[in-house]
Amino acid sequence: MGFFDIFRRKQQRSFDTLSEFGLGLPTATGQVVTVDGSLALPAIFVCVKVLAESIGSMPLFLYRRASNGDREQATDHPLYRLFKFSPNSYQTSLEAREFLTACVAMRGNAYAYVARQDGVVTGVWPLHPARVQVIVDGTTITYRYSDEKGRTFMYSQEEVLHLKGLSTDGIMGLSPISTLRETIGASQALEQYQNKFFANAARPSGVLTHPGQLTPDAGTRLRGQWDQLYSGSENRGKTIVLEEGMTWQAIGLTNEDAQMLESRKFNLEDILRAYRIPPHIAGHLDRMTYNNIQELGSEFLNLTLSPWLKRIEERMNLQLLTEGERGAGFYFEHDASGLLKGGIKERYESYKVGLEAGFLSVDEVRQWENLPAMPKVVSQNDTPERAITSDGSLPTY
Repeated sequence: MGFFDIFRRKQQRSFDTLSEFGLGLPTATGQVVTVDGSLALPAIFVCVKVLAESIGSMPLFLYRRASNGDREQATDHPLYRLFKFSPNSYQTSLEAREFLTACVAMRGNAYAYVARQDGVVTGVWPLHPARVQVIVDGTTITYRYSDEKGRTFMYSQEEVLHLKGLSTDGIMGLSPISTLRETIGASQALEQYQNKFFANAARPSGVLTHPGQLTPDAGTRLRGQWDQLYSGSENRGKTIVLEEGMTWQAIGLTNEDAQMLESRKFNLEDILRAYRIPPHIAGHLDRMTYNNIQELGSEFLNLTLSPWLKRIEERMNLQLLTEGERGAGFYFEHDASGLLKGGIKERYESYKVGLEAGFLSVDEVRQWENLPAMPKVVSQNDTPERAITSDGSLPTY
């Protein structure tokens, strides 16, 4: 047994995503953070939703690169039809890619079983990431999947499309929910505090003063009647009736309450920063203007979506295409032109520049605007020999 055999044997490891690190344990605030539970937090939900829907709704095409550098959509390849319409029997292309993106955004990893027949990919079936165990033995990776019926399946590395996020070991992506568990726990605690603030009067809203001395029973009865009639958000605005010389003094928002509300905004911004989601897309419009919203929209594609798109494309190229197909010039690529269109004025001005410079044609511009190609005009000076129709017959004048 050589040195490298010993090294590989020591490297045998297992990653069980059923028990992600830190999840399910109380945070410093006492909150328990889980992947599914964190979606109840608006900041997490909107970040995952924006990423999943933006990437899922973006067209994904399989291209073929010719030797002269030109490319065309490989419409005759089975993978082109799978990811244009439906990669399996119960998901559309949008739904499948949206699910995989959401899994990476929440758990850091997404898995799909790749079905093949005679070496040809016939379907891509999503696997629930919480039921997947990744087993690493040296340079070999095996996936153990347990379905809802308790059955266990062992898949090789070639049979599983494994999308991963930022990784510190090159094998498993880091779960954003696990990494941000303390921030999410603090946000959950603030959310809970706010709900109690409005629903259950978490702090005293005022002081009720009686000129005389009340017995303990009378004080308890008075407090209960007061809470029933006037406390809670549903009783806000009711007219207060006081008897026996009693007075009411309201308590305003304390410095601690104001700090709580400010902390809630800071936690929202921390989560947006971690996912690199522009604030205006998440509905956080503080300090936003029309000009910087336009600039941030461009940055969303270049800085946020582009790494995700490249990550997905390269993994699909590696695991869905054969080495021969990659060598023949096949590759996947998303069409992000829809995010770059901008307003109609900006589009038309850019088209004008391209047309005048000569690197765009009228038909290309019309195609991007979902318009049919310009009809072919036959000049009156054209002879029948020059005006042959596409089926080889002479045109009728």
